[in-house]
Amino acid sequence: MNSKLTIFWPVALLLLLSQTAGATDLALKIAVSKHEPKRGDTVAASIRLLNQDRSDVTSIAIKIGLVEGLRLISPAVSIGTYDYRTGVWCIQQMPATLPSAELHLFLVAESDGPLPIRAEIIRQH
Repeated sequence: MNSKLTIFWPVALLLLLSQTAGATDLALKIAVSKHEPKRGDTVAASIRLLNQDRSDVTSIAIKIGLVEGLRLISPAVSIGTYDYRTGVWCIQQMPATLPSAELHLFLVAESDGPLPIRAEIIRQH
């Protein structure tokens, strides 16, 4: 089962979705710095992956969807890599001792908001 999440700017949200595959329960949490960005505003988005079972997890892939109207300035990850061309954040291994991992996206609004951000766990083992 894939977990999907769409966040609209008027919410800095504690995510309500999780995905269970085997014994590992992963969840996503997304927050944004501006609720109603205007054209030219810089916006920070934070996507946090939570390892709720504190189990070792491997081969995690999270698809981040940015709509037209948002331009990526730079990404920063606590672990793994983010491919801006595909919008996929990959984490090879998340040990049980690591309760969460974060992806920070620094964006520019190219139109007035609200503009949605989507996140979906597309693979885990």
